[in-house]
Parts: sequence; C-alpha cells; structure tokens
Amino acid sequence: MVLMFCVIPVSVQAQTAYMKKMNISWDLKPDRKVKFQSYWAGIGYKDGLVTLKDYKITDAEEGYRHLTFTVVFENSKEGFRPSEVHDLLQSDIWEKYEDTGGYYNVTLVDYTTGRCLENTSNGKDVTVEISDAVQTGEKKYKDSDGCSLVCYKKTTWKAAVTYPKDYKGLCIVVGGANKNVFDSDFDYDGYYAGDVKFGKSVFYSMINKKVAHALRVG
Repeated sequence: MVLMFCVIPVSVQAQTAYMKKMNISWDLKPDRKVKFQSYWAGIGYKDGLVTLKDYKITDAEEGYRHLTFTVVFENSKEGFRPSEVHDLLQSDIWEKYEDTGGYYNVTLVDYTTGRCLENTSNGKDVTVEISDAVQTGEKKYKDSDGCSLVCYKKTTWKAAVTYPKDYKGLCIVVGGANKNVFDSDFDYDGYYAGDVKFGKSVFYSMINKKVAHALRVG
C-alpha cells in the first residue's frame, strides 16, 4: 500500500484574507447610491442611503499613492412615522442610555487582517485622515403625544489616504451599526487602535449583510 500526500498550492492572500470571510456587501462604487441599514433604539433596523463621491487616486511622493473621497449619508425619504418616534423615546434603551442609535460609519480596513487603518501604528505604512462630520437639513419628527426626535437629512465626511503603491489591502467600509451599539462593554477604542478586528466591531453584523458595504481599492 502506498500512501501519497498531495499538496495543492493556495495563495497566502486566500488563506488569510479576513475581510473576504465577512458578511459584507461588496457593492460600494463611486457615485452609486447604496441602501444600508442601521439599528435604532426601540425600532430596529432602518434603511438609509450612502454615496461614495469625489473618488480620486493620484500619485503622491515616490512609491506612494494618494486617495481622496467623500461619503454622503442620507436618511430614508420615509423618515420616521409617529409610532416609530413613540417607540424609540419610550424604549428601555432610550431610558437607560438616552441614545437613539442609527449610527453612520466610515472606516478604512486592511483586507487581510480586518484591522482598522486609522491609527498611525497600523503596520502597513498607511496614513488616514477623516474630517469631522458635517450635518445639514435638520428635521423634527413627532409622535401623537407631542414628543419629538430631531435628525439631520444629510451627513458628510471627507477622507484622504496615503498608501504604498504595492499595498493591496486597502478597503473602504461604510454603513451603519448593529444592535450592540448599546452594549456598554463594546470597545470603540480597541477597534480604532487596531486591537479589535472589524468582525468584532459594532459596525458589522453576522446576520444582516445590509449593515456594512465595502470597496476594495484597486
């Protein structure tokens, strides 16, 4: 009897690509409006719209490229029904945290490791700058009791990224947050420090693919 061992070559990238295994919608494209979902207190997941705009890659200093883009979030046209305003403001989550949820997210993630690139010690020689959010179009929604919820129609971030020309792991991820956003044990700092991978962050859902939408920078 002869026992034979066959070795089938598998690329390192395929073996270790953390983000490839995530429950993410890889449908983010420049100038394409994408529907995403984020979790709201007392309501659950609601739709929103996000658009990647002004996407541009140029040569930077020798050996590097420079990526700039703008991300625009919009509330759904339906807004909030009076019953939804009531359910949110009467929810246990609101009473405990005074937090509405419905968060938006823009982040840069390494495709292979799933770790945030927005810290200076990311190990990939990538520099990321994301502006403060600009919110416009304030709108008030009311329930039948006269309670009100104030939201903004549009939220905009601008980003600039410098990365090595031979770096192939740059991913833009946008979208909402899962219901664990209300968990006081969630470690925001750990994700942004690169200690917590994207799949363990509040910006990812194992069961709702509509929370996170991504683009792998070519």
